[in-house]
Amino acid sequence: MEHSPSDVCSQMPCQLDWCQLESNAWAFSSRKYKDELGYQRTIYPIMSAASVVSMFPTVKWRIQSVMEKMSTSNISLVQFWAPIKVNGSTFLSTADQTFAFYKGIDKRLSSYRKLCLDTLIPIDDYTESLFGPIERVYTRCLPEYNPDVQSYSSAEFPLLKTAIRLGIHSYYAVPVFNNYDQQYRGVFEIVSTQPSLHLSHLITGLKIYSFQLYSICNSKDMLFGLLEV
Repeated sequence: MEHSPSDVCSQMPCQLDWCQLESNAWAFSSRKYKDELGYQRTIYPIMSAASVVSMFPTVKWRIQSVMEKMSTSNISLVQFWAPIKVNGSTFLSTADQTFAFYKGIDKRLSSYRKLCLDTLIPIDDYTESLFGPIERVYTRCLPEYNPDVQSYSSAEFPLLKTAIRLGIHSYYAVPVFNNYDQQYRGVFEIVSTQPSLHLSHLITGLKIYSFQLYSICNSKDMLFGLLEV
């Protein structure tokens, strides 16, 4: 199911620019500013005549710098969910945020990216029993790791049925927050079609200059969060 960069571009609704990173990854971003937010306006009535504002518009370039330092030995998709304001209400969206494929471009992961672009996540009315890992990570401010998404229930992961159909297995979501004001900038999402990957195999290389790390331990793995400085 190997894909080429041009295949990814043809699958997405807006024009993309792409480049190959030194870490054997391919990074993609929307060519026009707010182009993908404009696309979301066409599929979400709540956005059609609303005021839509990116809460942290400059974080995109920091996120891309992080992606340049990441590496993995397995085919993976890395993307960023950023908060936006729609008529004053907060949502998480991947629109106009850089995303990257590592160790190859898998058609299934490209389809998952398109699914996420078509998804707008409400935050203000958060209820833990109704939302998935991205919302939980953003609201709890704690990372979430699952070696196989099939262990989630559909209530725990609303995109579960499609994720299983696309062959998504290993899953990791981590919050990004600012060191100075402690405001959360969004959530990194890392997914792979390879099952049962420990974190050390899913993604490495997060110790970089523009971000610092804090760690949270559980019984199985060391989980990492990103601290913007």
